[in-house]
Amino acid sequence: MEDKKSSDKLSIEERYWAKAERVKTWSGYDLKDFYGPMDIDFDYQRDLGNPGEYPFTRGVYANMFRGRLWSVREISGHSSPEESNKRLKFLMESGASALNIIPDTPTQSLLDSDHPDIYKQVGIQGCPLCTLKDMEILFDGIPQDRVSTIFSSHHMPMVQYIALAENKGLDLSKIRGTTLNDTLHGSVCFGMEAPTEDFLVNILSIGTDAMEFCCNHMPKYYPLCLDCYDLRETGINAVQEIAWVFCNAFENIDNALSRGLEADDVTRRISFTVSAHIDIFEEVAKLRAARRLWAKMLKERYGVTDPRALFWKIHINTAACSMVRQQPLNNIVRIAYEALVAVLGGTQSLQCVSYNEPICLPTEKSHMLAVRTQQILSHETGVVNVADPLGGSYYIEALTNKLEQEIRAEIEAIDKKGGFIKAVASGYIHSEINKAAYEYQMEVEKGQREIVGKNIYTIPDEEDTHEEEEAPHIVVDEAVEKHLATLEETKKNRNQKAHKDALNELERAHKAKENLFRPLIEATKAYATIEEINEVVPFYPSILRDRFFRNILGRKIAA
Repeated sequence: MEDKKSSDKLSIEERYWAKAERVKTWSGYDLKDFYGPMDIDFDYQRDLGNPGEYPFTRGVYANMFRGRLWSVREISGHSSPEESNKRLKFLMESGASALNIIPDTPTQSLLDSDHPDIYKQVGIQGCPLCTLKDMEILFDGIPQDRVSTIFSSHHMPMVQYIALAENKGLDLSKIRGTTLNDTLHGSVCFGMEAPTEDFLVNILSIGTDAMEFCCNHMPKYYPLCLDCYDLRETGINAVQEIAWVFCNAFENIDNALSRGLEADDVTRRISFTVSAHIDIFEEVAKLRAARRLWAKMLKERYGVTDPRALFWKIHINTAACSMVRQQPLNNIVRIAYEALVAVLGGTQSLQCVSYNEPICLPTEKSHMLAVRTQQILSHETGVVNVADPLGGSYYIEALTNKLEQEIRAEIEAIDKKGGFIKAVASGYIHSEINKAAYEYQMEVEKGQREIVGKNIYTIPDEEDTHEEEEAPHIVVDEAVEKHLATLEETKKNRNQKAHKDALNELERAHKAKENLFRPLIEATKAYATIEEINEVVPFYPSILRDRFFRNILGRKIAA
């Protein structure tokens, strides 16, 4: 494809007369030349309300960032627990106000680091967390009871985190944090084909166990964070992102209510991880529409009455899928705009991806720049001075209304299919993802969707380099070897009787269909590994492990 917009192919006169060509939102909705009073039809109190008031369109708190800034987090996980501990401390010293930890690929699939098939995957993407010993190393010198921590993973790092807190004698009721314990989203985002309905129903149970435990013991912890960020990363649009995660949430709420939990207690313990994509106004409108619709639907479906239980509490990641390998410094600008989206949209927590992530894991330099991006937003730009500064804009309000209508329509379509689980099992969700990915790629290749540095304003490949003052981050082999030695020593030196008894009790509780969270904590305190625990209670069934690793390794792992 000839690149007609490369800077060396356009005359200065052509550039002077350039105009907007794709006059649609990123999700494909047509836009007018301008918007006015004729484009919005709503009652202020019913549809907007003041910030902090139902339906929370304008924010969940009355004074928003004048009362408290968002949590500044940067996702981190590097090579080993020891290396990850160093990076967490570096981030806190750089100004991060909270933590976000991602385990490595094997840990996410509940495989120990010494599994024979996955050695080269240890420390890739995140931090290996095989036993309580790893969590002890990871949080050495970090005050658990004074820092809020997100685990971008399933339930086991949360279990280890709780076990560590109890061993330290900390009061669980004071522990703040969130776990991305969204079992359904993994079967959509990391699978090539649709799983069965029975499989999806079964994997909901651990999320409900965590919910029940936290309702009783950890009022400041969010045991279920629904992940629409990974959904959006597959290429779907803003409407599908919100509609699908809401339908996912409804499945989890229904399951929790079937255990006898109260709707107000359950919804108060749910949060969301959301994408902030590159289309500023569509994304702000998306966040406002979602916040309003969430409150409305909790009232409609579940009779939730507590205002705080109606809050749509969100952690936002700027969009990794909008990052481009070519001319990577351009990503700094993209990240700043997307972080602005998050703040204008009223987030409670924010992570900026690092500009070099299309190339490598974040380096210290790029991690610090991501933190500084948030700090400049909060201290210099003035966007924190008032709640919902874009509220009342004809364009924003019209787009908010449009997206709310479209999201509700997509939710109703999935309801007609029997809910999110049935929509996944039927192949509908996977089909829509494949369709969206194909259409996006065709638009990019044909130049219908313009990406600076990728298909417009490109430079020759041999000139497309960026000299780093520090080398790209790579997995440190010595750190991995030290971690593996620690794992071997932990297995050898643990109290073998206590270890066996704890696993037997976990198996008994599983067969009796009891809540498994306390037995999981006790097995973890006995230094059982995540793989040993999964062999007793297969939370991550082999069918999903095989699919996940087939995508990564190109082959099935050994049983």
